[in-house]
Amino acid sequence: MTNRSWGNVWAGLGQNGREVEVFENPHQALKRIQEKTFDIVVTDIRMEDIDGIEILEKVKAKSDQTKVIMITGYATVEVAREALGKGAFDFIAKPLNPTICGKSSSGPPPRWALRA
Repeated sequence: MTNRSWGNVWAGLGQNGREVEVFENPHQALKRIQEKTFDIVVTDIRMEDIDGIEILEKVKAKSDQTKVIMITGYATVEVAREALGKGAFDFIAKPLNPTICGKSSSGPPPRWALRA
């Protein structure tokens, strides 16, 4: 996805009074996760330095109540099974459709969280 497409996805997540924080750097995202508990975290599986599974594990270690949505352009049954087995709420293959985020995020959480 292009940066413009991602911007549209994250802008859509911020509708209905949700608070959204977006991080391009996974290290900054992990630092923020330690500072604040989020209702939902959306993270890519493949990133430089840190992978999404590590983000998932750290989020769940801090708050088992946080829903973690994993997204990837490299969807395989093995990766999906690992992510879901470690507590991911959902596993979505790219290209990401903004309407999918609305369906996964239905409900009232006032705070949306981050993409690393």
